[in-house]
Amino acid sequence: MAQEFTANPVHHTIYNKKLPQNTTTIPVVNTHTDDTLDGSIDMYVPGWTGITTITPSIYRVLSPTGTISQWSKVGDDLYNSNVLSYGWTGAKDDHVRVQYHFDAAGLTGTNDAFDAYFGLSMKTSTTASTIAGNKASAFTPDIILHLQNPIDWTGVTGPIGSSFFGITGPQGATGIQGTTGVQGTTGVQGTTGLANFLDLDAYPALGVVPTLLWSETDNALFASVTGSDHWVQISAGSQQGATGWQGQTGVQGTTGVQGQTGVQGTTGVQGTTGVQGRTGVQGTTGVQGQTGLTGVTGLVGVTGPIGTSKMFTWSVQYPQVSAIPGAKLKAGLTANRITGFVIGATGAKFNVYSRSDVGLTGTAVMTTSMLANAVPQDVTSFAAATLAADTWVFLGIDAVYGDPTYLSVTLSAGD
Repeated sequence: MAQEFTANPVHHTIYNKKLPQNTTTIPVVNTHTDDTLDGSIDMYVPGWTGITTITPSIYRVLSPTGTISQWSKVGDDLYNSNVLSYGWTGAKDDHVRVQYHFDAAGLTGTNDAFDAYFGLSMKTSTTASTIAGNKASAFTPDIILHLQNPIDWTGVTGPIGSSFFGITGPQGATGIQGTTGVQGTTGVQGTTGLANFLDLDAYPALGVVPTLLWSETDNALFASVTGSDHWVQISAGSQQGATGWQGQTGVQGTTGVQGQTGVQGTTGVQGTTGVQGRTGVQGTTGVQGQTGLTGVTGLVGVTGPIGTSKMFTWSVQYPQVSAIPGAKLKAGLTANRITGFVIGATGAKFNVYSRSDVGLTGTAVMTTSMLANAVPQDVTSFAAATLAADTWVFLGIDAVYGDPTYLSVTLSAGD
């Protein structure tokens, strides 16, 4: 149906739920061999007066791949009345609906149908005078049914059943309260113990604050009151015996008589300081001699000519095919040596170029490009040794072999 009227909208419904409309792809619905599927196809075709016949077909199909953009049918037509039943409504306002019931259990010869695809096609014949884009001769399914293993596939969740609480019955009558038992005889009250020293109400006339002290050594409780230095044991426990009298301290002996200090001798008389001698007369400073004449400064030697020998070096890590700029020459030079080598395997092919502008290709200095390897090589004969003033020198890497870590190139040039 959809394949016959590609220019007209087609709507698919499964279990009264519309599938998303897409005019470029065929809808795929998951089901399994233990399930049935009810659906409908709605079409709008201007000038359509109705369907006269429908020719159904069901083929096992293969999904589109990168080289095949359409579903491909495999084997024979599997349609029979146990698999598919269908019907349709008459045309109304150019709309026609086809309804169908699919039962996968009716398929024959499909023991390996788990995780397989089946294309359902219902070719129609119509009384419409002209229908553009009729593709009745090709097999393009209206809908794809994907049969899965029922163990691996979760079916459509059924409707939730009604749930309610039953009516609570009437509460039963409260039973008769039993007779209260006879209260037992109150026991004889024990002897009242000693009053607590902390209870001021028991001793209102004292007007003092008692203090309690527990002794772990005697395993007993002692009590005292404010203003008293005595403690009284008020609980059972071991009593420490009284401390004996301390003996009298003996009489200290008499200190002996200190002897007399001897008489200090007389200090002797200090001698007289001698007279200081007279300072001699300072001699007269002599006359300073005349400063000699300054010698004539020698002539400055002639400064030698400034050398014009230059070296330009490129050290390229992980070289790639490229053009790497060097310096712009202030004066004209002549190339006299180019040295090149690589570090790491395997090699690189290069040449040095003279460019009048950085955007131009330039002129190759060496006659042929050098293939540099791990052994340094020198070239001293050139195709274009003259390097004009105001030109740029460039390193051009033509090819790289292997994976060298560094390419080193040195250009030596002079007058």
